Amino acid sequence: MPQRFTVTALVPLFLVQVAAKIGVDVSDLLARYGVDAEQLRAPDSRVPHEFLAALWEELPRRSGDEAFGLRLAQRLPHGTYDVLDHMMSHAPCLGDCYRGFMRYQRLIHDAGSFSMEEQGSVVRLMHIWRGPGVLSRHINEFILASLLLRGRAYLREEWVPLEVYFQHARPDDIREHQRMFRAPLHFGHPITELRFERHLLDRRLPVADPTLGPVLDRFARLLLEQLPVQEQFLDQVRRAILQNLSTGIPEAEPLARQLGLSKRSFFRRLQEQGTSYQRLVDDVRRKLTLHHLQEGKLSLSEIAFLLGFSEVSTFHRAFRRWTGQRPAEYRRALAGSLDAR
Repeated sequence: MPQRFTVTALVPLFLVQVAAKIGVDVSDLLARYGVDAEQLRAPDSRVPHEFLAALWEELPRRSGDEAFGLRLAQRLPHGTYDVLDHMMSHAPCLGDCYRGFMRYQRLIHDAGSFSMEEQGSVVRLMHIWRGPGVLSRHINEFILASLLLRGRAYLREEWVPLEVYFQHARPDDIREHQRMFRAPLHFGHPITELRFERHLLDRRLPVADPTLGPVLDRFARLLLEQLPVQEQFLDQVRRAILQNLSTGIPEAEPLARQLGLSKRSFFRRLQEQGTSYQRLVDDVRRKLTLHHLQEGKLSLSEIAFLLGFSEVSTFHRAFRRWTGQRPAEYRRALAGSLDAR
């Protein structure tokens, strides 16, 4: 069964309210997707991603606003994202503000995720879409603009990114983009991302209450744990293990944080799926080993390194545990079966 992605009703509620203010009728979309105003206002209500996607597709077209996503980001009031907004504003520094958003953004929408990488003096804040289809340019522009505007508001400073990258093609008119970002703009990029100076991550938020931050963080974690287990959760864990293998076996706690979970919740969800963290690590290593042996392009020591084994002998013992054979024996048997053909 394909994964059904959902979004907190607070986001489409905001879009519907904006539509009413600018005189755009979206009653047909509400009827088409079986969504009513009462459902949008219900606490903790979630609606299908398809309804949100339809709003984002139709509102820019019906309003005739070619910079709809950027202008919507400017109208987005603090509190639209509920506890997530409040938690971000009470983080100790801008880095923790954005990290908190990445941890708990599934409270808003479960089809996307964010990644933040530090590369020397530059930070890359990236949006990764894993939902159906391709995001419209208005959503991409809204996402980056709202993250930048939130960061400026919480720092009380009109800081400017180094560069801004969008996956979509360059619009005909980018004057609003230039006015908002005030940075070099790049279009047709593989990833939608903001790049900014590393020192900004350490800047303290003058609006933050240090006593509220931890309380809001715990509350956000509880809300996240109440969301249904996603069908692709194990695939997410396997992918995260795979991404970190070359530096050794990733520890469970930082990997859990990467997925927006506490260590305890992470282990509980694995148990609910009938597996364990060590079993998944072994499974990823075993499949990757067999893949490389079948390809025949890498030496055994290179495979051991790629899989995060500190010593080749440790890799050999693991392979024998998985298959009952030594890697060299397996490779010879594989070569023999190919020759026999």
